Amino acid sequence: MPSDAAALPAGVKVWFQLADGRFVSPTHHRWQPGEQFYIHLEAPVPLRVALFQNYPEDRPASRQVYPDRQYPESFRLMMPGQSTRLPTLFSMDKDLRDELMSIVVARVDCTEVPVVVMPDPGVVSGTITTDEGIMKSADAKFAEINHAALKDSTWGGQSTKFQISNADVDISRTADEVAVIMLSPGLLGQCQFTLKK
Repeated sequence: MPSDAAALPAGVKVWFQLADGRFVSPTHHRWQPGEQFYIHLEAPVPLRVALFQNYPEDRPASRQVYPDRQYPESFRLMMPGQSTRLPTLFSMDKDLRDELMSIVVARVDCTEVPVVVMPDPGVVSGTITTDEGIMKSADAKFAEINHAALKDSTWGGQSTKFQISNADVDISRTADEVAVIMLSPGLLGQCQFTLKK
């Protein structure tokens, strides 16, 4: 795998962490009904992130679970080179059906998604806008991207499909053993995981 971040501008490292502190692979872990977890991400460039719960044959329609307009902080940019734990504690449905979760990421220089977090000069983390219209617009654009990616893995004629690289490890005390690397050469991408029960 190349080490030059510019060669993989949207290479995103993803791992999940159970409420008890153990790290699990999104692609290999066998989930329990109601099991709770956090999602961690790390990338070489600033990103905006959205998560969706998808359903077979789009019935019902996909449901965005992150970011959440009730918590403007969830729209904050993910900063490069830092491990970011999303502030939401997620929970599996309390049934035995597998679940579909997609992660949609957009680089900060992707003009398709409205910028909710406006960087302050000299401040790396940026400030949060609570403008409801901007947040709704960003949510709507992420939903469009997720829908198009599920349909034919493209957005605006460009592939949104990530290549996945991961170890065959289910659960560990270290994140690196279970992390999935999502690689994409574009400004945005989408990856759907099947969370198996």
